[in-house]
Amino acid sequence: METSALYLILSHVHKGLYQLNISPVHYREVASISDSFEKIQVETLLRTYDQNHFYDLPVVLQRAEELIRRGLGIADATHLAMAEQCSDIFITCDDKLLKKAAKLRLKVSVTDPLTFCIKENLK
Repeated sequence: METSALYLILSHVHKGLYQLNISPVHYREVASISDSFEKIQVETLLRTYDQNHFYDLPVVLQRAEELIRRGLGIADATHLAMAEQCSDIFITCDDKLLKKAAKLRLKVSVTDPLTFCIKENLK
C-alpha cells in the first residue's frame, strides 16, 4: 500500500501539482544502492524532478548538527534540515525516522506517503 501511495504522489508531482525537493544527500544515498537497475531508476527520478532550491548551507549544516546531537543520523538530520528550509512537508517511508521526528520540534511536518495521500485526498 505504501508503494502505491508513493506512486500516487509521484503522479501528482509529474502533473505539476506537487514539487519534490531533492537535496545533495539524496544523490549520495543513491550512490550506495547495489542493485544497478534500481540505482538507474532512482537516479533518473532524481534528475527528472531536481530543481534549484535555494538554501543557506551554513544554516542547514548547523541545524543538521543540532539534530544529530538530538539523536538523528547524519543523513536523516541533513534531510530534515534541508526540508525545514525548502519544504512544507517531509515524506518518508522510514518508520524509525517518523518516530524520532515526532519527538522533535521541527519546522516541517513529517509524515508517511499513505497518510499524506489520505490527508491530501489524492486519487
